Amino acid sequence: MKAGKGILFFIPKTIKGQMIIMISVLVFLQIGVTAVLFNGIVGNFLEESHKKRTLDFAKTVARMPMVISALRSGETNEQLQNILLDMQKEIGAQFIVVARRDGIRLAHPVKERIGQKFVGGDFSAAVQNGESYTSRAVGTLGLSLRGFSPVKDIDGSILGFASVGYLETSVMKVIHNAQKEPATYLFIMLFVGLITASMIAGYVKKLTLGLEPYEIASLHREREVILNSVRAGIIAVNEEGLIRFTNNEAKRILGLADEMTGANIENFLPEVMLTQRMQNRDEVKDEELFINGHLTLFNIKTVIINDKVYGAVATFRRKGEMDYLNNELQQVRQCSELLRVQSHEYSNKLHAISGLLQLEEYDEAKSVILKESEGYHKLVEFTDTNVNCPMIAGIILGKYNRAGEIKCAFEVDFTGKWVTSPTKPEQVVTVLGNLLDNAIDAAKSNTLVAPKVSMRLFEEEDHLFMQVEDTGKGLPTDIDIFQKGVSTKSDSRGIGLYNLSMALKALDGHIEAGVSDRLGGACFIVKLPITRQI
Repeated sequence: MKAGKGILFFIPKTIKGQMIIMISVLVFLQIGVTAVLFNGIVGNFLEESHKKRTLDFAKTVARMPMVISALRSGETNEQLQNILLDMQKEIGAQFIVVARRDGIRLAHPVKERIGQKFVGGDFSAAVQNGESYTSRAVGTLGLSLRGFSPVKDIDGSILGFASVGYLETSVMKVIHNAQKEPATYLFIMLFVGLITASMIAGYVKKLTLGLEPYEIASLHREREVILNSVRAGIIAVNEEGLIRFTNNEAKRILGLADEMTGANIENFLPEVMLTQRMQNRDEVKDEELFINGHLTLFNIKTVIINDKVYGAVATFRRKGEMDYLNNELQQVRQCSELLRVQSHEYSNKLHAISGLLQLEEYDEAKSVILKESEGYHKLVEFTDTNVNCPMIAGIILGKYNRAGEIKCAFEVDFTGKWVTSPTKPEQVVTVLGNLLDNAIDAAKSNTLVAPKVSMRLFEEEDHLFMQVEDTGKGLPTDIDIFQKGVSTKSDSRGIGLYNLSMALKALDGHIEAGVSDRLGGACFIVKLPITRQI
């Protein structure tokens, strides 16, 4: 284990250092293998070249008339010795020897060895078989590479042999000299490889924004944990619309368990038109779309770097989940508003009752008390028995008190009732709350008549109905009041009825808008299907 740690200690942590080492090792191995192969090829080539030269020179010497004449006579002469020495220097050989069949030298670069027997014992094939060949043997000058050729007379009889030789040290020196120059180029290639490795490593680090591999891996793990812990769906696509990342929440909302990476986003979310919006560089904030039967809020951000589109990121969350928190907050606000209004109203009533008691108008005081409590208690009793949902009952009581605060009559048809509880009460609260708010505002805005709002809840066959009427000025005919941003109010909010229409889609409901025959203002009738539990 310690040895392993010691080896790892020398591996740098930076990507530049690692790439330089890896590329350098690769280049070094390639150059090493090339050098070994090259040296072997060059060595073999030069050795074969020397063998051929020695053999060719030996044959040339064996055909010289002066050599044939000397062997025929069996005697040497000074002229032959000088000619062979000049030839030896010319071809760079270490020796040229002429000898008789019995190996007695007639010519040798060292005069003292003329007349002595040829050393090495490798000349027999030339004088016995008439062969021309090369061999390695140790002679009087040392180990040498030498060529042999028989010297023949005119009639073809073998008179002796000629031998030309190169010392082994001389041959190896030639080979080593031939290998030095390529070795220089190989070291230059290694140096260039190191520089190239450094440049490549610098370029790669630039592509990774200066981050090291371990930092990238750490960031990737952190990103996975962070994005999968977010309670919103996240999908990232590249410039071609191919999915690069999806978190667990996105798969849950879309109802997909399979890996989506690499697939086209349009195969999963055609309603979002993400590719088109990315190409147009559009940004989307809180757009409401129906995905898998649920109202979903979408935000889209196009990734643009140096004026080039690299992709887009879409974040989304089911509106119902967000509405749940909003409704919880809304109920708290309604309770607070209810208590505030009741405190204010009952403070005024108590002052009036106190005055009547001081004036000893006991019957009048009793009448005021009964009148005040009768309407509210009747409404509470109605919501408790006829509306089988506390959330909806709470919104009705809250709007009743709001209407009373601004002196708007709030009429409830106590004959109808909802026996069946809605399957999505938070969406029903959105619908009913917006209808009552708009009705109260519309009734109060019409100063020609006393403001009044009427509400009726009833159930027929397999549907729940809610009907809201007011004494306002009616509905405009030149605009679509259910479009986002469209409003008849002075502050131009235009959100309430749009939210209402989105909630109705989630409920698979239907709304009809018209004129109230009884109150003269607007009349809305909402029809919701009943989902029976089997």
